[in-house]
Amino acid sequence: MNMIALIDPVMFKLFLIALRKNHIKVLYKLGNLALNWYECKKRKIELRSYPLKLYIEIGNICNLHCKMCLRQWFKRKEGVMSIDQISYIIEQNPGLIGVGVGGWGEPLLHPHSSEIDY
Repeated sequence: MNMIALIDPVMFKLFLIALRKNHIKVLYKLGNLALNWYECKKRKIELRSYPLKLYIEIGNICNLHCKMCLRQWFKRKEGVMSIDQISYIIEQNPGLIGVGVGGWGEPLLHPHSSEIDY
């Protein structure tokens, strides 16, 4: 069975559009998506594809004091990641389709949250 037959028709259409417009990053991400899909379908244990989605805790500061929140018992220091650290993590995973932010803090309290390119 050839690789084209394994690819979802919608993804293949996006691939053709990206190919016509010569979007190298989009082509790379679609190729990674196809490889990831193939590896999942074949139940591969060792993967060659990059993660499709990443969830990053860009900061653990919070301005609320909810009674039911477990943060009140945390012993770790509060802080935020630098933009360079966040960019580095995202650049190390070139196949990403989506990035989520959150965790035990409020991501919008990051001093540069509007500047971060997800």
